[in-house]
Amino acid sequence: MRPGHTNTYYLRLDCNDLKYTFRTASVKIEVKDDFSSPTLTPSSLEVKDGDSVSLTCSAPAPCVPHPPTLTWTPTLGDPQETLKENQDKILVKTSVLNFTASYLHDGEKIYCNATYKKQDGNYDTSLTATTNILCTNCGQFEISLPQTVQVLSGSCVTVPCSFGIRRKYEKDLQGECRALWVYSDSSHPRLTDTNPVTGNLTEKDCTTIFSNMRPGHTNTYYLRLDCNDLKYTFRTASVNINVRDNLPAPTLTPSTLEVKDGGSVSLTCSAPAPCLSEPPNLIWTPTLRDSKETLLENQDKTIKTSVLNFTASRQNHGHISCNAVYKKQDGSRDVTFSTTANILCPDCDRFEVSLPQTVQVLSGSCVTIPCSFEIQRKHEKHLHGGCRPLWVYLENPDPRLTEANPVTGNLTEKDCTTTFYNIQSGHTSTYNFRLDCSDLKYTFKEANVKIEVKDNFPPPTLTPSTLEGKEGDLVNLTCSAPAPCLTHPPTLTWTPILGDVFETLQMNPNKTLVKTSVLSFTASSLHHRQNISCTAVYKRESGNSDASMATSLKADILFPPRILPSSSCTKTASQINCSCEIIGNPPILQWFLNGQPVNQSMEGFVTIKSLNETYLRSIISLNQPKERNVSALLCFGFNSLGSDSKLLFVNFLQTSAEHIVPPRILPSSSCTKTARQINCSCEIMGKPPILQWLFNGQPVNQSGEGFVISQSLNETYLRSTISLNQPQERNVSLVCFSFNSLGSDSKQLFVNYPQTSAEHIDKNWMSVFIGTTVILLLLVCFLLIVIRFQKTHHYPEIYTLARKGKKVQNTTEDDNKLNTIELREKKIANSGTSST
Repeated sequence: MRPGHTNTYYLRLDCNDLKYTFRTASVKIEVKDDFSSPTLTPSSLEVKDGDSVSLTCSAPAPCVPHPPTLTWTPTLGDPQETLKENQDKILVKTSVLNFTASYLHDGEKIYCNATYKKQDGNYDTSLTATTNILCTNCGQFEISLPQTVQVLSGSCVTVPCSFGIRRKYEKDLQGECRALWVYSDSSHPRLTDTNPVTGNLTEKDCTTIFSNMRPGHTNTYYLRLDCNDLKYTFRTASVNINVRDNLPAPTLTPSTLEVKDGGSVSLTCSAPAPCLSEPPNLIWTPTLRDSKETLLENQDKTIKTSVLNFTASRQNHGHISCNAVYKKQDGSRDVTFSTTANILCPDCDRFEVSLPQTVQVLSGSCVTIPCSFEIQRKHEKHLHGGCRPLWVYLENPDPRLTEANPVTGNLTEKDCTTTFYNIQSGHTSTYNFRLDCSDLKYTFKEANVKIEVKDNFPPPTLTPSTLEGKEGDLVNLTCSAPAPCLTHPPTLTWTPILGDVFETLQMNPNKTLVKTSVLSFTASSLHHRQNISCTAVYKRESGNSDASMATSLKADILFPPRILPSSSCTKTASQINCSCEIIGNPPILQWFLNGQPVNQSMEGFVTIKSLNETYLRSIISLNQPKERNVSALLCFGFNSLGSDSKLLFVNFLQTSAEHIVPPRILPSSSCTKTARQINCSCEIMGKPPILQWLFNGQPVNQSGEGFVISQSLNETYLRSTISLNQPQERNVSLVCFSFNSLGSDSKQLFVNYPQTSAEHIDKNWMSVFIGTTVILLLLVCFLLIVIRFQKTHHYPEIYTLARKGKKVQNTTEDDNKLNTIELREKKIANSGTSST
């Protein structure tokens, strides 16, 4: 098409039989030398790193066979092209570019080029549209600086600084970069003579320390990054460095204090710290206590703070100063700036004395009066080595107690503590302390002390006053006695000395002294009913005999029973007489004949004799049984802490020893506990193994209180598992008890109750007795089965039972000789083997 083709045209149909011009519509063809640029949508982009971006470029396509070619610069992805018809039925070529934004695109321009092909031999025509990409989180050139920093002439300064750059320039920070400080109108570096030390620029830390600053360095500075491929001066912020001959004095908060004697005080001192590497040294005058220092950074500068905490007293009345010492680097002296706070203690500037109200002393011994005083500050200068301490009556300044050789502390340190010797009954009175100096004579009337001279002292105090426990408990007994005289405290002696002794001298709130001695030992049955005494001996003077006072207690120690070896039997043709002796606290004894408890009846006569509260002897007399399969006689002693048993008479035959092994409960027996249930497992080895559970002293059967499963792997091993609902009451115990004809073993697997005191122990005897009785009945039933077995096999009449695998031998001894067997000593309720 040529420019001359520009005109308005109609369509005419020219057929053989039809010729018609459509005049209802026409088209105007405009031949132009150029076209409008393509359209980019959107025309500008604000994105974030990682966003998905879609750009659409559209350009008119006048010629269907030759639409324009659309190209993107730079090529960020694969574009999708289409040829569409608009409302005027004019074709439009579109290209959609999809890509993911990154910091590399920040600030970039994206071009869309529409190229139209010419047919007249001329060059193709290219039209372009442009859009800008702004990445809002891809970083900008920015810097953070304080507006002003003040520095002491001749010292160093730290300029806190951090910056940010566009992310696409991040790679340029990895090369050789320098931090330059320049004026606003120049890129020439300044302050190079101050040996600047800058932070890590790769981490965008431009904090710089300048040393030995001079007044000529006062100016406003900008930071310039000088890298291989990045050179940039940050002009959005600058720092004004002001080099001064002095700095502001430290700040004290609060500046004025009104305190009370004994009140807690906190003072804070703050001073500018222009140089982080050498902050000022903060010193308190006077030094009252250790202070705590910190470096804090505020909005424009860094400050050093020191917090001083102390307890106010009359010595603090006046002024306190905080001194900030700055170190110079130019060889000159350090510079100190000070601030002072006023401390007012209205009730501190007065005469006062601290004394106990009363002290008691043993006649003929010494006494120490704890004493300290304060005076008005204006009289402090009058305290010197020539001052005398006097003890006077309130109405008379004449000195008293001078014949008691008083020895007093250092009055210049306001210590008036005095020790008097060989105090006599006539010295009983009330005394005031009086200072007698050349220019200061004053009787302290605010407080006085009453000295009471006694012919005897109360006995020492024992804590606890009663000793009740059980065997194996760790016992600590404390003996305390007043110590009126510091130089001669009482001597505390234990009788008997049962363990380690530790002594201390302690001070009461009124500053009088108490001597204490702690005796530590492990309780045993040997200590029961033993008198334990503590004796306090006070030394007297002038040939008087020492005074001795004692306090004692009797130990009440619970311990499990033990059957004595003296327990034995004698046998005649018509009668068997057996004696059983036990010791325990408390001792309880029961006889069992063929598994049945023996009462006063025709089958036997029982006498019980208690020699004391821990020793019990019982004698039983039985008619000689005519049957050969009779007479297993067992003595059983027990209490809440354990049990012991001994089989004193046996008149039946026994199978060979290698076929019977006494039972043993394995260490693997244990319990687990949940909120609602207790599950315990007991494993025993023995031949044969027999097992019974005891719950609170009662045998456990398959009932509502527990569910028991027993499993025998072989003839010598038995495992039993019990499940109990978690009991609500506190007094709970669970015991696994195993036995056979050669012995027994028990283990307390679960305990959920506090230690039983002596006064409550009797309440537990009955339940233990009933449970143990049931177990022994089972044991005797087993023995009777063995008797019947032996009777039917016609063994000789009497055998001696062997123990622990010893060989069994036949005997033809006279019937008067006894056959005895001791059951293994075990505790049915042994708290030491409890498992929770």
